[in-house]
Amino acid sequence: MIINSTIQSISGIYANQGTAATSRARAKAAATAPNDEVLLSSRAKSLSSALGHLRDMDDVRPEKVAYFAGLVSSGAYDVPAENIAASMMGMRY
Repeated sequence: MIINSTIQSISGIYANQGTAATSRARAKAAATAPNDEVLLSSRAKSLSSALGHLRDMDDVRPEKVAYFAGLVSSGAYDVPAENIAASMMGMRY
């Protein structure tokens, strides 16, 4: 006569063995897997360095802001439309 609890305990043993084997297989695969590596070209390193320098710079130059604010408030700031158009045409995206 087979008792239900005996079947459950035996199936539990098999389930645990499968889990342990899976864990061992994952650990072995992780140990033998090659490490990922990123290699950057010298141009990319140079660009990264330049961007780092730009981030370190102050965003606002108070003396220039004060100068142009004075020109705008006095009405003396005048940029010819031709200059604006030439600058816009020179931009490439």
